[in-house]
Amino acid sequence: MPRKRGISDEMIIEMYTSGKPVKEICEMTGLTDRGIRYVL
Repeated sequence: MPRKRGISDEMIIEMYTSGKPVKEICEMTGLTDRGIRYVL
């Protein structure tokens, strides 16, 4: 699944470190949980 426009690696890392669940980040970014973990 492609990443949504305007979503950078830094934004994903910030969401994760602020305590957002990976599932919620997946919905917001368009990435799979595996894709999120790869960025982290």
